[in-house]
Amino acid sequence: MIRTHVDPAAIFPVAQQTVWRLDPEQPVSHPQVMERLLQSTTLDRRFETGLVAGFAAAALFLATLGLFSIASLSMARRTREFGIRLALGARGADLLRLELRRTLAIAVAGVAFGVTASLALARVVAGFLYGVAAWSPGVYGVAIVVLIVPAFVAAWFPARRATKVDPMVALRYE
Repeated sequence: MIRTHVDPAAIFPVAQQTVWRLDPEQPVSHPQVMERLLQSTTLDRRFETGLVAGFAAAALFLATLGLFSIASLSMARRTREFGIRLALGARGADLLRLELRRTLAIAVAGVAFGVTASLALARVVAGFLYGVAAWSPGVYGVAIVVLIVPAFVAAWFPARRATKVDPMVALRYE
């Protein structure tokens, strides 16, 4: 192994000649740069990590889409209720808070269940992790934020639509 500040490919012939000058019987074959050697040895792990990250992103997207769909359906079914609330003097901000609280309660319950389950399975998961502990507060904090932010966005749009319901139109149709 040779550490250098110049281009490693330029050093290979000089290093080979130096080794053979010191010991002509010493074999020198397939010289490689350490970064390339490390990349080739960790290629399987990086592929698996990328695959898991891709599946995690797809799962997060589908969960967000599902939460958005549930919130939209709930809002559509409760249009008449929103019209009555607005006709009786409720403000749009009140409806927005009501719908956000309702939808985010589902997301918070899911996150709480997930955190509890992952803490219970921390010893099993610890064997798959590198560089972090299975019960690292920083990892849990980031995971919670990554789950709650899309849930908030998914809840925001239907809740915002609920604030724009026209009471006359909502009460006229059944």
